[in-house]
Amino acid sequence: MKYFFLFAALISSTAFASNGCFPENHLRYSPYEKSNNGITHFKFQELQNQVLAAFEKVIQGEYGKTLIFEDAWDSDKVNAYCTRDLNNNPVIKIMGGMARHPEMTRDGLLLIVCHELGHYMGGTPKALRGNSGKLSWSSVEGQADYFATSKCLPKIFKNQSENREIIKSVPGKNLRKAQSKCGKEDAQCIRVAMASLAVSKVFHSLGEFEQYPDLDKNDQTVAYVIEDGHPSPQCRLDTFLNGINCKSKHEVMFDLKDPTIGACEGDRANRPKCWYRP
Repeated sequence: MKYFFLFAALISSTAFASNGCFPENHLRYSPYEKSNNGITHFKFQELQNQVLAAFEKVIQGEYGKTLIFEDAWDSDKVNAYCTRDLNNNPVIKIMGGMARHPEMTRDGLLLIVCHELGHYMGGTPKALRGNSGKLSWSSVEGQADYFATSKCLPKIFKNQSENREIIKSVPGKNLRKAQSKCGKEDAQCIRVAMASLAVSKVFHSLGEFEQYPDLDKNDQTVAYVIEDGHPSPQCRLDTFLNGINCKSKHEVMFDLKDPTIGACEGDRANRPKCWYRP
C-alpha cells in the first residue's frame, strides 16, 4: 500500500494560508494518551490513503497536481487543515489530536479528510482572502462540508455489503433517526449520517453552542449572506445529511464559477439556508 505522506520538515515551505476544519481551540489529546476509538497511527494513515486512492487520479488529471498528506499524528491539536505547497499541490494535514478525540470514529475521520479535500475541490462559493475582499482558492467551510458527503464519501463507501455490516453496530435510537433521514434500506446514507453525527459532536465539544447536534433536528437559522466561517454544529450536520441525499449529482463535480453545477435543489438535498444564500 502506497502513502503520499511528508513530514513537517518537508512541508514547512507551504505557500498559502491553511483552512482549519474547526476554529482554533485549546482542546488537546496527546499521542501518549490511549484512545478508545481504535484509531492507531497506522489506521490514521490507512484512512487518509483511502481518500488518496479515490481522488489522486482525478486531481492529477483535472488539475495536474499531486495530493499530499502531511503526517501530523504527533500533534495533540484537535483540528485539520488544507493548504497548498509552492507548486500549488493540495496539502492536507490532519492533526493527531483530532483522531484521538473520544467522539471521533474511523468513518468520522474519513469525513474530516473529505472536508479538507473539499476546500480544494469544492468549487464556488469561495472564501474571502483575509480582509482584502478578494476570493481565495479555498471553498468556504459549508461548501467543503457539502463536498465531503455529496462527492467524496460516496466514492469511498461504495461497498454496500460493507456498509450494511458496519451499520449493524449503530445503536437502535440513532439507527431509527438515521433511517428517517435516509430511508430504511439506504445503508450508505446511514453510514454517512453516523460519521456526520460524530464529527458534529466533536465540533460541539469545542465551544458553547445553544443546540446539541441531533439527527432529528435542523438548524432554523437563515443566513443573510453566505457564511464564510464555521457554521454551527447542527448546521454542519444538516449540510452533511443533505449532501449524501443529493444522489443525482454524486458524480458531477462542482464548478469554480457556477454554484448550481453539481448541487441539488429542494429540501433534504440542497445546501442549507443556515449558511448558504444563493
